[in-house]
Amino acid sequence: MNIQLPKKNNSRQGFTLIELLVVISIIAVLAVIAAVIFSGVQSRARDAKRRADVTAIAKAYEAQKVAGSTTYTASAVGWFAGGAVPIEASTDRNYILVYSTVAGATVALPGAWTAQTPAVNPTAAGGTTVATFAAALPATITSFQACALLENPANTAFCVPNAQ
Repeated sequence: MNIQLPKKNNSRQGFTLIELLVVISIIAVLAVIAAVIFSGVQSRARDAKRRADVTAIAKAYEAQKVAGSTTYTASAVGWFAGGAVPIEASTDRNYILVYSTVAGATVALPGAWTAQTPAVNPTAAGGTTVATFAAALPATITSFQACALLENPANTAFCVPNAQ
């Protein structure tokens, strides 16, 4: 009688615990790096939208100003695409319009503007007013700056002044 023993196979059937831990740790490090990079992209995209909206607000005022007039036309929702005033998606950052109704007055930037208090106006004297941008702002505006609060660098005001 001839009995054969099974052949010995030296190939491994799975991964060792160390190999699995190394792969998991590499995946975790890559996931953290991707999350950090992605979060920065999101804030830069929100800032780009804020800049574009503020520029659109300022251009809308300039386009609606009557030639030869010293004041700007009252704002209206029809000035903007979709018939809606540009608004900030988050609730803690509003677009503001710093404006003056006094001819020849210089409009200063809001100095103490923070995310929690977007309408602080340290330069209220001399007819300067700060208002959250909305439809139907007054038709007696002589000069303005449309502003937004950016995320990067933190709490930096981006303003577009009137051109005329």
